[in-house]
Amino acid sequence: MPSLRARRRQHRRRYYPEPTCLTLGEAFMDWCQDGEEEEVRQVLAAGQLDDWGATRALFFACDEPKVLRLLLEHGADPNEAELRWWYKFDCLKILAAFGLDVEAKGHISLQNFSSNRVALKWLLDQGADINKSDCRRVGEWGMRIEGAKDDSLHVLNMVAANGDIKLLEYLVARGADLTKSLALHAVSSCHEPAKSLPMLSYLLDEQHMGIDTDTDEFRSDNKNKEYDSGTPLCVAIYGRNLPIVLELMARGADIHTSSISGCEPIKKAIRDSRDMENGSLLPIIQPLIAAGVGATYAMSHAIRALRLRPAGVLLRSGADAVAALEEAREQDEKIQHDQGLNWSRAMDYRSRSRNMVSLLSRWVKDHPS
Repeated sequence: MPSLRARRRQHRRRYYPEPTCLTLGEAFMDWCQDGEEEEVRQVLAAGQLDDWGATRALFFACDEPKVLRLLLEHGADPNEAELRWWYKFDCLKILAAFGLDVEAKGHISLQNFSSNRVALKWLLDQGADINKSDCRRVGEWGMRIEGAKDDSLHVLNMVAANGDIKLLEYLVARGADLTKSLALHAVSSCHEPAKSLPMLSYLLDEQHMGIDTDTDEFRSDNKNKEYDSGTPLCVAIYGRNLPIVLELMARGADIHTSSISGCEPIKKAIRDSRDMENGSLLPIIQPLIAAGVGATYAMSHAIRALRLRPAGVLLRSGADAVAALEEAREQDEKIQHDQGLNWSRAMDYRSRSRNMVSLLSRWVKDHPS
């Protein structure tokens, strides 16, 4: 993941494409971002930057306290700061000292300090609403597509992902409503079983969160295309967190649930062909079949997604190879004549489709009914 400094430079190229967007252009932005206090001071003393320019420059001084203070003293408006980019507690407090309305806007910063109890306490003491969230964001860094929203309480999600039960208990004591969060889904982001499993138990046994809650209950206008959609079990499978997957299944998570977006645990385990880089969660396919998911039904998805290794697992689990071969041949014929794909992708699809037909043909030949 790019550093905060690199992300700010990317943001600058996107939203400040012309050097003249700020009175002094690129050089001044660099001075602010790099903490060049003396250069900034000289510019301000010479009257080369108005209040509007100083306000725009806040973005580039969000982790440089001395430069930040100079801009605010020059007339920059702290309430125009894009708080989603502010991760330095000292700088946030400086904004507040110059008039930032923390009660109205502090909720935007909560998720930025999900591992900083001191900062969270300060924000809440200043009146930030623990039950409001920055719905434009997915998590710590990711932004939603234009018009899309995620109304879950991200700070609770992220504390759960950190496996910090004590901090989560503190936030609940301060009035946080866990039912408005995706904390149970977020546990899958923690790949330390010593933290994630106790957090899972805390959320289910003490907070009584719904084990089959759908992420889509908190998301809107996003066409539900996220790979991390569905129930906690779906998300755990997507995150390849086997201990959490097995614990959720042992606790009775629905293995058949289809979310609003069409997510099913077995489909997450096999993986859609558009998400090839992460591979399949092979170890969980057999337990899902043993728990009652139809092997032939699952095989149909493996064929559509052109996933050879899951197909092999499903054949060994009793999938109907003859029916699968017929389906694979029909799909292969369609793929060979599909001119809608770009050349490189078409070659990849056609190669994998032929391999799928070959795999199933060999199985039918070697295992006559």
